[in-house]
Amino acid sequence: MRLLHTVFLAGMIIFTVPVSLAAEAEASCAFSSAAGVKLESFNYRELSESGALIDKETGLLPGLQLGLAADCAQWQYSISAGRQRARLEYDGQTNSGRKLLSRTMENTHEVSAQLGRHFSTGLVNNFDIYAGVGHWQWRREIASVGSVSGLDETYRWRFYYLGGNSAFFQQGANQIMLDIRWLRISRARLSVDFLGVFDKPGDLDLPARNGWRVVIPWQHTLSPVNSIRVEPYAQGWKIRRSGGQPLSRSGVVVGDFFEPASQTRAYGINATWSHLF
Repeated sequence: MRLLHTVFLAGMIIFTVPVSLAAEAEASCAFSSAAGVKLESFNYRELSESGALIDKETGLLPGLQLGLAADCAQWQYSISAGRQRARLEYDGQTNSGRKLLSRTMENTHEVSAQLGRHFSTGLVNNFDIYAGVGHWQWRREIASVGSVSGLDETYRWRFYYLGGNSAFFQQGANQIMLDIRWLRISRARLSVDFLGVFDKPGDLDLPARNGWRVVIPWQHTLSPVNSIRVEPYAQGWKIRRSGGQPLSRSGVVVGDFFEPASQTRAYGINATWSHLF
C-alpha cells in the first residue's frame, strides 16, 4: 500500500511544475468542451472466500458524459462527469442458498479532474502522461421477488489514476491512439438499506484493490474547431471482502452481515463530439 501511494505521489510531483513556467513561455491556452454517449457491457460478480460465484449482475449500461479541457502548451487540464442508468439481470441466491433471479436498477455517477503533460521528441511518437483524481458513486436497487425482499446498496469511493497515451497511426484528419491507465480505489464505503426487513446498519468499509483501463481512441477532425472521437475500451477492478457489522431487527441483534469480495469487468464504447472555443 505504501509503495503504491509513493508511486502515485511521485507521478504527481512530475506534473506539478509551477504554472508560472508556462506563463514565462508566453503560452496561450486553447479551451474545449465535449459531450457524448456511451454503451457498456457490464459484468459484476460477488465471490465467496473460496472463489465460488455467489451472484452476478450483467447487461448493457448506457450513459452520458460531459467534459471541459484546457490545452496550455505542453500541459493539459480537464474535468469530466458522467452518468449511467439501466436495469440489469441479477442472478444469485438467497441467504439459505436458494437460487434467485431478479432485476437490479443500476445508477452510477462519476466526476474526475486530470492533469497531463505532453512530450514531443524526435526519437519516438509524441506521447502524453497524466494523473487524475475522481469520485464514483454506484447505487444498486435489487428488486424483491415473491416473498424474498430486495435491498438497496450504495457504493462510494475516491479513485486516483496514472496513465499515458500515444498515437500509433495518423493520416490526414484521422488519428488512432493507445491509452493505458492504472487506478487505485481509496476510501471505499458501502451503505445498505434492507427496506424495513432489518434495521439500517452502519456503513461497511471496503478494502479496495487496484484497477486498470485500456482504450483505443480514434479521433477524426471535422474542422479547425470541431472533432469526433470514438473510444472502444475495457476496464476492471476488484474489491476484497469487508469486515462484519451487527444485523438487528427492532433494536435486537439477530446476526451479522458483510460484503463479499467482488470483481467488475466492463467493455464498452464512448462516442463524443468536441468543440474548440
